Amino acid sequence: MNSLTVVAFEVPTSTEVDSRTITGVAVPYDTSGRPGGTFAGVPVSFAPGSLSKSISERGSKVRLIVDHDRTRPIGKLVAHSDTAEGLETSWRIARTPAGDSVLAEAADGIRDGLSIGVDVLEHEVDGDSIRVTEARLVEVSLVAFPAYDSARVADVAATEVPRGIDPRIVRYKLNLRSSQ
Repeated sequence: MNSLTVVAFEVPTSTEVDSRTITGVAVPYDTSGRPGGTFAGVPVSFAPGSLSKSISERGSKVRLIVDHDRTRPIGKLVAHSDTAEGLETSWRIARTPAGDSVLAEAADGIRDGLSIGVDVLEHEVDGDSIRVTEARLVEVSLVAFPAYDSARVADVAATEVPRGIDPRIVRYKLNLRSSQ
């Protein structure tokens, strides 16, 4: 009998797929900040629910990116809720070296700020400040210095896999019989 053994190679992985998440407040409500963009340098706040319509219409298309660089997507929105504090979001992080880096940076408090990229649809002017009442959420970025200090990562979930054999690898041994 001839025997052929097929063995899967071990692929080192740093974290499990299901537990690669970042959670935090993307934008606090009724809090003054100084974002860049159209209103650069002007105090801007977001009204509660100002992003609700946008998220309900296109939440599955919103990505987490690094430093507002649209060429560096690293996560997908998997959960969100409007709370009294602000827009709370959860992101599934890509299984890539870049994803590994942002998980480590967020967990270590190096790049733990969240910053939103929006198209402002409606706003009110109050003296020298602006209050956004409706906006289209385009992206959320992981940043070192957010416009709103309370827009921070609250939780990083990334379970380490023990070194050695990856439990997802299956080994097969095929026995081929030659008929003579």
